[in-house]
Amino acid sequence: MPHGYEVMRDSFKKKGLPDKKAKKKAAMIWNAKHKGNPVTRAKHEAHLPGRPTTTKALDKKLVGFDDREVHRGIEVEKEHTTDSEVAKQIALDHLKEKPNYYAKLRKVEDFCNFMKNFKG
Repeated sequence: MPHGYEVMRDSFKKKGLPDKKAKKKAAMIWNAKHKGNPVTRAKHEAHLPGRPTTTKALDKKLVGFDDREVHRGIEVEKEHTTDSEVAKQIALDHLKEKPNYYAKLRKVEDFCNFMKNFKG
């Protein structure tokens, strides 16, 4: 974690905020000021052992999946991170669990939008 983020988080904890709220508040402030170096859980998790660590290794793992699902997955996960490699890794994790994950997600989102407009 960036040192500046940790200092900010610790100052919130000293002011009496619970650990979880201090982390969240510090991350929101840090991410707003440092868009190229965000503090995100997804980025941290993406480098756990057993996951591909290079672009070449990651691309090799994605070959067996439907191209539309892979591209859709990367775009969806870019909503959570600015790092496209992290987005690929998250998409790969979802596709391993369910090869049509993003098609199903799209159907659910479309239905939710329909219901929101229907209730009007």
